[in-house]
Order: sequence, then structure tokens, then C-alpha cells
Amino acid sequence: MSELLFIEIFVLGAATIACIYHLVLFIQQRDKFLLFYSLYLFTLTCYISFKLFSNNYSPFLPTTNKYYNFIEEALQITMVAVYATFAAVTLEVTKKPFSVKIGWILFLVFAFFSISIHFIKNFYYGNNVTSIFEYGISRFSLIALATISLVLVWQYRKTTFQRMIIVGSFVYDFSGLLSALSFVFGIDVFHYSGVEPYLLGCLIDIVIFSAAFGYRIKMVAKEKNELLKNEIAVKDIKNQIAQDLHDDVGATLSSMQIYGELAQKNWALKPQQSEEMVQKIVQQSNSLMKRMGDIVWSLKTSDETHSLTVRLANYSAELLAPKNIICTFTIDETIVQKINSPDVRKNILLIAKEAMNNIAKYSQATKASISLVAQNNTIVLSITDNGIGFDTKNKTSGNGLQNMKSRTHALGGKMHINSEYLMETSVICIVPFN
Repeated sequence: MSELLFIEIFVLGAATIACIYHLVLFIQQRDKFLLFYSLYLFTLTCYISFKLFSNNYSPFLPTTNKYYNFIEEALQITMVAVYATFAAVTLEVTKKPFSVKIGWILFLVFAFFSISIHFIKNFYYGNNVTSIFEYGISRFSLIALATISLVLVWQYRKTTFQRMIIVGSFVYDFSGLLSALSFVFGIDVFHYSGVEPYLLGCLIDIVIFSAAFGYRIKMVAKEKNELLKNEIAVKDIKNQIAQDLHDDVGATLSSMQIYGELAQKNWALKPQQSEEMVQKIVQQSNSLMKRMGDIVWSLKTSDETHSLTVRLANYSAELLAPKNIICTFTIDETIVQKINSPDVRKNILLIAKEAMNNIAKYSQATKASISLVAQNNTIVLSITDNGIGFDTKNKTSGNGLQNMKSRTHALGGKMHINSEYLMETSVICIVPFN
């Protein structure tokens, strides 16, 4: 068996197996990248099979078969065009950048033009031999267009999968160049000649591309697994919030029922006490409505409800404005929109509200500020005021600070308090992003 025949059979076997394997994967996963890769491998097997059956490996040798040169040229150019389309789809140059998209379109147009010229020569002029000049112009032009496009796309596509596709395309391009040089100038390249360098490049390509798709399938499976875990986690959080809401509403309604019965029973004999009961019912109902509003806000997506800034500003107007405390907000709403966990959104809101409540009760401040930013994959919530402060070493923390600490720790974060007596106070809560 000759060296060329061995290479052809080996590459044909590898291409056929890879084609069937990736076609099955496409049927399972419906990934269009796998479909285009399978189409390229199919055209490669067709081209190699034709070369094996025809047993003619030079486009410059005459043949009695009028259709041989046209079929050989059409198969080769079609295979290269399908390959270019596969690379364009996987590298997403069909969308952007425009400069690379133009290169891909020109490549396809030139390939079609080359086949058309060959067809006209063979069937209208009876020329069954491809000239060296014609062959060289066709191959070197296509290789130049492909190389320029790959160089341009390298700076735009930086994922591991896409970089592997680009590297494989460079190998394919280079192997085609070596074969073209061998045919045009009649020289051996690294002890290989004719179609051999191209076939070896196709074999290396199959290895690189199969590895790239193996990596892609692994990453897609990992992303799906992470998405499933996140969905389960969000579902658990929503169930917990629903349970907390049920318990909170149930306890509040029971208390309101007791106050209502007492007010009704003592209305005639103790009107003042009954009025106090009614006031408690009003207070509890208002408080319950606010708590329910906070929970509903945390469960909704960012485009379904008011921003965090608006919600805190409304609360500030109710709580701080009557005490002549001016509160400013520096909240990055894009960060809030990226918070997927309802539990994180709810607790951030309640921490900020608890801080404003402490400022209103104890600080004697005239100014306060609340900021929320992202920093090193964490969310940083800062609350400051210019009030009288307190001694963090000697003063026992009240329920407000304890609640804030508990909520921060529940999110896997840390809370830092900076304050001294007659000095401003700052509370910084740092929690992991989602």
C-alpha cells in the first residue's frame, strides 16, 4: 500500500467516524455548530472517496472522462466553502464584525465563481485539464481571503472554544497552502507532495475540532448543571419566603383578631381602651402591608417593579424627612437587576430600612447616605450618618444592629461598624454576589 493511499484511507475513516458521531450529538443536543461541523466532515468524506475511486491525483493530467475534472473541482471547492461556512457560524462572523463577514461572503462568491468558470470550460470548450495558472489563482486567492479573515476574527473571538476553532482553521489553511505550492511548483513539502499535506492537515483538524467540541459540550453541560442548581436554590428560597410570609401574616392576623374582639367587648364600658386597641390594629395592618410589599418586591424581576432607590426613597420620606434628616442615595441599579436571589434582594432592602430606622431613632443626625456598589464579585452596602455616634466597644448592640448582622451573616457576608461617641457612624455590609 502506497503512503498516499494509506493517508487517504486513514483520513477517510477518521472523517466518517467523526461525521457520524457529531451528527448523533446534533440530533441529541440540537446545537447548530455540530450540524455545520458534520456537514463539513460529510463533504470531506465525499471528496476523499471520489479521489480514491478516480485514482487521479493531479488536476493537470488529461483524462478521457469529460466529467472528472468538473466533479473533482466542484467537490473540492464545495468542501472548502462548507468548511468556511462552518468556521463562520462557529465564530459567529455571520453577525459581526462586519469586516470579517465581508471576507466570508467574498470567499463564498469567489468559490462559486471558480466552479462556474470550470463548468463553462469543461462543457463548452471541451477542456478537460485545469491549467496551473487557473489552479494557482483559485487556490491562493481563497487561502488569502481565509487567512485575512482569520487574522481579523482572532481579535474579536476570545473564548477557549472559538480560539480552538481559529487555530484549527489556521492549520487547515496552512495545509491547503502547502498542497497548492506542491501542485503549482512541483515540489515536495516536508517530504510530502500533492494532496498529502492537505489530507494530513484535515486529520489534524479533525483532532483539534473534535477536542474543541468536546470542551464545548462539557462547558454547556456544566452551565446547565449550574442553572439547574440555581433554579432549585431559588425555588427553595421562594418556598422559605412563602412560609415566612404565611407565618408572619398568620401571627399578625391572630393578634389583630384579639385586639378587635377586645375593642368590640369593651367599646361601651371602656371606650378609651377600645380606641387604643383599634389604633394597634391600624398600626399592625400598616406594618403588615409594608412587610408584604417588601417580600413581593424581592420576588419580582427588576422590570416588573420599582427600583431599590425609589423604594428606599419612599421609606426615607416617611421616616427621616419628618425628623429633618436629608438622605441621599448612590445605588447602582444595574447591580440590583443582576441579583437573581429573592433572599438577597429582600435582606439588602431590610438591612437598609433597619439602618434608616436606627438613624431616625438614635442618631440625631441631619444628613445620611446609602450606597450600593459591586466590588470584587461582592455587593457592598454602606450606610452613613453625621449623628452623635456611639462607642462600639462599650455599648451593647440593640435589636436593630443585631437584626442587620443576622441578615448579613445569613447571606454569607460580613458587617463592619465604624463609630465613636460624637462622631459620624458608618455601617458597611459586604455579601457575596448571588
